[in-house]
Amino acid sequence: MSADILVDLSAALTIAPVGLITGFERSKASQTGFRVSMLLRGIERTFDAVESAYQLQFSDAYFPYPPIGERLFLAHVDDRGTITGLDDVNNFLQAGNPITTACMLGTYKMFEVKITESTPLIGDLLRVEPGRVVFTAFDRHSAAGAVAHCSHGGKFPAPADGLSFELAEETVVYTWDWTTSLAPFSCCTRDEARARRFTTRAYPGSLDDLGKNCYWAGFYSTRGNEDECDLVKCFLNRPPGWE
Repeated sequence: MSADILVDLSAALTIAPVGLITGFERSKASQTGFRVSMLLRGIERTFDAVESAYQLQFSDAYFPYPPIGERLFLAHVDDRGTITGLDDVNNFLQAGNPITTACMLGTYKMFEVKITESTPLIGDLLRVEPGRVVFTAFDRHSAAGAVAHCSHGGKFPAPADGLSFELAEETVVYTWDWTTSLAPFSCCTRDEARARRFTTRAYPGSLDDLGKNCYWAGFYSTRGNEDECDLVKCFLNRPPGWE
């Protein structure tokens, strides 16, 4: 891996790249014997990795819920381009978390609030404009009890009608699609999850996904500029969402 790529990847939060894990593999071609693939700056990249990073996939903390592939990780990459550690930085409200400016919204909530035919979409709460997102009907839906989850931190103020926040010029969107599964999500064994084709990874998406069957979304500032969000997670789903 070239020095230029390493410098680019290290730009996230000015210290290390932040993204989503897309896969793990044992590889004889790897100098360490293990590889980890991640979505970073909208591009999927594969790195040699130390064994502890590879073994993270088997942690009980990420199965059966929440899946490891939907959470943000900060990757420590050494001068050889090897991942030497993975830090879960998804919880922006946790003390000491490097990501502090963010907002997470849901009109359903796993194991608490199911999706119905009348559940509003994330796109019903806000509008995407060039370079920013504007909340348009958040107050009405919130007053009606249709907002199942709302958390915000850092420079991201409490959502309300008329509030807008900036998006970085190269904002990336990662889409997690539960609609491809054969059954609604449920707590189950790993074998049952594979049989039901539960999704295990996100794919590069677009801001248009917020207007589709998206009932949960997160906006994050991951590159050190707290005045704008540069990463969006979009979760597509369908009724009932979970069983």
